[in-house]
Amino acid sequence: MSSKRNGGAHGAKKKRNKTYKPYQPKHGVMAGGMIALAENQERVGQVAAFIENHDKPYSEDDLSDLARTYWLAFDQLKMGAATEEIWSTVCASINMATLLCERGIGEEHLPVMSLALDAMFSAQQRGERVGAYRLDGDGLRAVTEALQIHDEQMRHVTPIDIMRADDERIRRERDGEIRTAKGSLH
Repeated sequence: MSSKRNGGAHGAKKKRNKTYKPYQPKHGVMAGGMIALAENQERVGQVAAFIENHDKPYSEDDLSDLARTYWLAFDQLKMGAATEEIWSTVCASINMATLLCERGIGEEHLPVMSLALDAMFSAQQRGERVGAYRLDGDGLRAVTEALQIHDEQMRHVTPIDIMRADDERIRRERDGEIRTAKGSLH
């Protein structure tokens, strides 16, 4: 009794008796394209909303969200529980405040910003040396005052002001005009 095997577990490979058809998504070929189109339309909507509102002051909700970030980071810096990332968040806020001062939004506060940046630089050096990003008493006062000034600045700026200040920060980093490490504008 001889049996002809068509393949299987112990024999040769079974020949394919169907033509090859590539995978088709259940919702058709356009499904992926439609999702991408929807995501693109969402981005276009976000950009349009930004363009429409770029010259209007931030809402109280936006201000609250922005301020919460750097004030929570500052609390950790005060308690001595700050990491380099936390230090960087506070420093970035003071840098932005400094740039806004230089652009005429509270320029009388530049000396305070300078003291705060000095304090942040000292905290950075201490953090790199001993692993603890902390401020001394004078530094704590200077940074507190700088962040309070930044809160007030944010009530008077628009998103386009922030974009322009950030463009300036990027230009300074690129041109090597930033003296301290980690992006401080000192």
